[in-house]
Amino acid sequence: MKKIRAVIVHARPEIRATLRDMLAAEKDIELLGEFTDGPSGSRAVREHQPQLLFLGVRLGGMNGFDLLKASNHVPPAIIFASPHEQYAVRAFDVHAVDYLLKPFTRERFQKAVARARSRIRQKHDRSAGPPGPIPQLIGVKSGRNIVLLRPAEIHSIVASQGHCTVTAGEQSCRTRTSLAGFRRKLPPGVFVRINRTTLINAQLAQSITRKGHGDARLRLASGQEFALSRRYRALWSVLLSAQSSANGGRAA
Repeated sequence: MKKIRAVIVHARPEIRATLRDMLAAEKDIELLGEFTDGPSGSRAVREHQPQLLFLGVRLGGMNGFDLLKASNHVPPAIIFASPHEQYAVRAFDVHAVDYLLKPFTRERFQKAVARARSRIRQKHDRSAGPPGPIPQLIGVKSGRNIVLLRPAEIHSIVASQGHCTVTAGEQSCRTRTSLAGFRRKLPPGVFVRINRTTLINAQLAQSITRKGHGDARLRLASGQEFALSRRYRALWSVLLSAQSSANGGRAA
């Protein structure tokens, strides 16, 4: 592939400078220009048609979301950079690949750029055929970072003392997002509550061991085990159906 064409549209000079300096080390990315407000940024996106757009939220004349609507060209990879965390969820609704919450480190920046490269590569690979859906991502605020996760990668979400611990593959992150908040974000019927403090990905359910008094222990394919409360016994059929599907029609 040729160099990735990039544009920065941001009202804050210190963020533009940080992005510019960090981009200088990315030899496969060509920075076509920096723009400080919505109208000039919108014109630049239409004229340059960048593959990668670094975008602020609050721009002179319009906000970043207005800019995307006004541009005839929507870049395949958009990375928001902002000190305002409240816009992160909306950013992922417009298929941003990442949301850099100021201040961010070089390591955090490099992870965002790696996601952008992957998105651009997927777009390039699909260019000969009909476009496919962009993978859904959810943003989880953990400390000063926004962690991007695909719902299918999430194994479990466990609430404890005002926080939730999200386990996805070998990584886990701690967030103040509540179980109710996760239930609004995640696909219904796939993520189910099995006790007062735990949501699990039912498609990863491996086995259920019944205990006394109507309770049970649920084991995930990852090896995690949780109590399956009798209060949630109405969901057992969902779990068993998911187990059967995951095992090719055989109950675990």
